Amino acid sequence: MKAIKIIAIVLVGIVILGFAMTRMMGIGAISWGMHDPIYQNDGLAMGGYDPVSFYSPSGPQEGNPHFEITWMESKWRFASEENMTLFKETPEQYAPAFGGYCAFAVSKGFTAPSSPKFWELHQGQLYLFSNQEVKQDFAKDLDQMKTLAEENWK
Repeated sequence: MKAIKIIAIVLVGIVILGFAMTRMMGIGAISWGMHDPIYQNDGLAMGGYDPVSFYSPSGPQEGNPHFEITWMESKWRFASEENMTLFKETPEQYAPAFGGYCAFAVSKGFTAPSSPKFWELHQGQLYLFSNQEVKQDFAKDLDQMKTLAEENWK
């Protein structure tokens, strides 16, 4: 009987440790609901990159700490006051899909960190990915992957 209690305690500990590790790494099943609404890297949405800049011809730019706002409990930085104003007016237009988590991971039913270095604009929506390989996999059937991700994200 004592051995069963020890095994039960160890199993509970493993489960708790598993949840804690996935939480710390930003990886987890969407259905667990343990993810923040916006993925943050170093305490900043999009790792401090300016989300509006992804829509400009010059492409992605790092944000400036002088142009910083809080939206959805996350700090967002911008390369210019103009970009910050545009975001304030319509943040949903510029914020990345799926809270900035890796869009490929979301299509598979879990959250994973993303990097602003791996991105795609599709039909006016910004998608971020964790690496080039998953970005390419997502792009192979972008509309289908997008649909799966949207269903999982609900």
